[in-house]
Amino acid sequence: MFTEFRDPDAAPDQVLRQARSSGVMQGAARSVDGTALGVLWDAVETADGKQTSSGELVLGDRSRAWLAGYLRPFHIPRPLFGDPGPLHAALGLLMEARLADDPGTDNVTASLDPVEYDSIRADGIRPGSTTSVIRFLEGIAAMLGLDPETLHPAEALAEVADRRERGAYLTHPTQTPDRSWVLDWEPLVRAALADLVSGAPVGRIAARIDNGLVDGMTRVTGVMNVETVVLAGRCFRNRHLRLRAVTALRAQGHRVILGAGARRERPAAEGVH
Repeated sequence: MFTEFRDPDAAPDQVLRQARSSGVMQGAARSVDGTALGVLWDAVETADGKQTSSGELVLGDRSRAWLAGYLRPFHIPRPLFGDPGPLHAALGLLMEARLADDPGTDNVTASLDPVEYDSIRADGIRPGSTTSVIRFLEGIAAMLGLDPETLHPAEALAEVADRRERGAYLTHPTQTPDRSWVLDWEPLVRAALADLVSGAPVGRIAARIDNGLVDGMTRVTGVMNVETVVLAGRCFRNRHLRLRAVTALRAQGHRVILGAGARRERPAAEGVH
């Protein structure tokens, strides 16, 4: 079923800064056709030295960039005190998908203060949302009972992921009226919760989450006429996710570059060998 989404509020200059700082422009300059697609999955450093959190696909050439896609937005409820954490991201996903009362959610609902939980449920989903893959994976890790506060959430999943697992949860890509691609996370969350309830090993679930994200991404890259793909952001420090992504993109015939944040040793874009 098609679900309608609105493009996130990303000003053209912001998209351009993110594309340039993450290596999309360098990738375009080295591409045969002069364009590159950037998969910007969080904590990408902008030109002014700040960190920006995103879950976007950015198509760029040597001087311009366009928002080509993004993770389905979701709302993160505000706690009574302080800033929202992984449990709040998890509850936001569950509420958005109408799953907050379903089996398998105890790792989230039972860990929140009862007064705060009742207050959040009474408020419902308020305006304001995020496309952040980091916040999404924080919520996923909290659902699985992992601790995404001591490790980056992508790395927390990588720590437990069963690398022999080839199954993947569905992340359904759809197009908005303006032709931007939206990666819908809800089928993935529903399938992961179902496996959790059935007693599937957490390592299998974590691997299927990574594989599902890669599958959704490559469903989009497979229909885009672009030679070079830049993987940027700290989510690609998850070695399991990165290797799956590089292998799948190369199988489609893409040239893959690791951009800012995807490698610990160097923030600048460089080729994958």
